[in-house]
Amino acid sequence: MMCNASKSSALGRRHRLGGAVASVLLLTGGVLVGCEDSAAEQRVDAQRTILAASADFRNATVGTVTVEDEEFESRQQELNALIGRVSNLPNADPGQQAAGGMLAAEALSELASMHLAHAQTMQRQQRFDRRKIQHALDAAGRLSARADAQAELTTSSERAMLQGQRDAAEESLNELNRQIGALEGPIADRLDRNAQDVAEADRLREEANDLIRLAIELGHANGFPSFQQAIDIRRDADGIDFDVSLRELELEYELQPQHELVELQIHHLRSAVESIRNTLAEFDRLDEQLTGDLDATRQQVSALVQEISRSVDGLSDRVRSDLAEQYEQAGEYLQRAVTQARQAAGRLRGDQAGAARMLQVKVSESLGSALKSQAAAMGDHADLLTQLIEVGAGLLPDLETYRSIRDELNETRQRLTAEAREAFAEAQSALGGVSGSAADAYRSHLERVTGNESATEGIMNTDL
Repeated sequence: MMCNASKSSALGRRHRLGGAVASVLLLTGGVLVGCEDSAAEQRVDAQRTILAASADFRNATVGTVTVEDEEFESRQQELNALIGRVSNLPNADPGQQAAGGMLAAEALSELASMHLAHAQTMQRQQRFDRRKIQHALDAAGRLSARADAQAELTTSSERAMLQGQRDAAEESLNELNRQIGALEGPIADRLDRNAQDVAEADRLREEANDLIRLAIELGHANGFPSFQQAIDIRRDADGIDFDVSLRELELEYELQPQHELVELQIHHLRSAVESIRNTLAEFDRLDEQLTGDLDATRQQVSALVQEISRSVDGLSDRVRSDLAEQYEQAGEYLQRAVTQARQAAGRLRGDQAGAARMLQVKVSESLGSALKSQAAAMGDHADLLTQLIEVGAGLLPDLETYRSIRDELNETRQRLTAEAREAFAEAQSALGGVSGSAADAYRSHLERVTGNESATEGIMNTDL
């Protein structure tokens, strides 16, 4: 009777689980059937461990956490502890070992996702940093050209040339003012929509809290619909929060930086226009003024070159160390997850093996996508260094260092691309052992993914 009661309790808990974790538990559904000997008792213990770990996994993965969040350390510890528990199941039958392996694969994938989310945040910032460097390089080139032109000016230089420079600067100011106007509308729109969505998310959560309190008052059976409705409402609120976060990222890393950059350019151009006007007004002191302007321009060029060098060096370090570290840690977790899923599939037969192979397919694809994304990040920075090498001759120092780093990044990009191709190939190979409409649909999805990956690789090889 104790064994039957345990079985009923376990089945009840299993029915309340959802998603991938529930699929894992189904693999062990026939375990708690008898207590004839110690081996059976150990299988019962293994089943309980898997059920408890499944519940812990569900609780540990509520909400999105990245490496930079305060909750990261505790969540990492919880997931690593969970992996250790389900990886050590004495006398467990093959189905239980497979279930534990699949649950470990899911936990490892969750650990990888936290590092990948942080890597994506870092990449967004690095893309913005690259744009700033490119703008600074363009400004330094223009200032350097201006310095060369100023060095050739004498007291006989035409006033018309200075007037032309003034007119061009004023035209640029007008264009930049139009850009400011074009940016202010989207900025105001994002801010207004965020304010409205934050209020709506707060209202939905309050509504969900009311439903949860009602569910508690009604009890487990009668209150379940209210509790389920509350979950749906909270999911809607989370979706709104996600949209708000996307707009905040757009504001922080795109619209507002563009607005600030345009304002900075306007400031510099206004200074240039004022300088030209003063020069025209005091033409009799042109030589003295030109000398001062030339020195000032060269100082601006020197300051920009120093800033570009510092920015490039810092960005190179972040790409090759901080960003690479996040991807490498995620890749390590995903490699382990692939191994766990592969081993689980080897312990099972029939539909159960198909479920494990599908997990292997998805984790392998995630690994391939992560490697592909890391390769793209390395390539983006290599492309920036190529631009600096081509444009910065005679202007920037350390071009040989840039060339060395660029070559290293291109080699890394090629290696990661090859590893991504291997991961996608494993996903396709594992999918070959799975049948059914869902597998066919996923097969088409993989063909599109690997097709895009091959096209991208061809483009990169052409560039190299």
